[in-house]
Amino acid sequence: MQYDEDFLDSEFGYSIPYRAWRCRRPVATVLFVHGMAEHAGRYAEFGEALTDQNINLVAFDLPGHGEHCDEHLIGKPSGWDTLIETVLCMHAQSLAWEPDAPIFLMGHSLGAVICLDLLTRYPTLPLAGAVISGIGFARQFELKQGLLVAKFERWRLGAQGNSTLLNTLSFKKWNKGFRPNHSEFDWLSRNVDAVNGYIEDPYCGFQVSNQLWIDALEANLRFIAADGLSSIKNALPMLIAAGEQDPVSRFGEGTKQLVEALVGDNMTDVSLKLYPGARHELLFENNKSDVMADYAAWITARIPTAVAAE
Repeated sequence: MQYDEDFLDSEFGYSIPYRAWRCRRPVATVLFVHGMAEHAGRYAEFGEALTDQNINLVAFDLPGHGEHCDEHLIGKPSGWDTLIETVLCMHAQSLAWEPDAPIFLMGHSLGAVICLDLLTRYPTLPLAGAVISGIGFARQFELKQGLLVAKFERWRLGAQGNSTLLNTLSFKKWNKGFRPNHSEFDWLSRNVDAVNGYIEDPYCGFQVSNQLWIDALEANLRFIAADGLSSIKNALPMLIAAGEQDPVSRFGEGTKQLVEALVGDNMTDVSLKLYPGARHELLFENNKSDVMADYAAWITARIPTAVAAE
């Protein structure tokens, strides 16, 4: 299916590159926030799967990512706010395109961290639900250690600097559990073709700025604090998904803890989906068709009550 590809001007000086897979009569819109060191252009197959179910997909490149990246925006102390504002701009545009189609926010990995933070800041944002994938609660001492290292690297290399040490402590560490390794990115998926595609993509796998690491680690520390997620709207339906072999989500254990925290904060509709054998990128796994079908089914089941929940 063809998709629209264009730029959306923002008030903070970033022209947001986006792709929109749109139906003639959509029953819902998924606003998708991609992960670290990748881009929205990878999700064409997901867009086609959703439009087959009459669901729009709107995906966009975060600042510092993709072919038209603007790296200086996320090397500043306000860079995290810029990421949040980018999502809000695309939310407003998605609503303008299809005012009658309820919006489901979906974030993967770094995108999931951004979405959770946005949900805590803007609990009244018009949303019908949220899908969070590829993350979980990390151990507090590991987050604090990582933050100390990231701040040292910022002092040593600058906020926009790229730290090989941070890359070693994250991506390379996650890959150790899948020896013998086919590549440095085996932790992403069991699907060798998908991993090779990531490696060959010139806009994937790069080292992000020290400041982005700091911002992401600080957001995770906020989440695991007492009542860190309590400001999220209680009635908002949420689906939390991860692979049981995903090192980022602590092999599903951190994901379970995230769900427990949300339920403990009296959220009324929280679903957990763990996929046996799957690794970090569920939409690029061997069972990706099942994952896409599960996402579409979960969204479709919540469309009748979406408007009433807003």
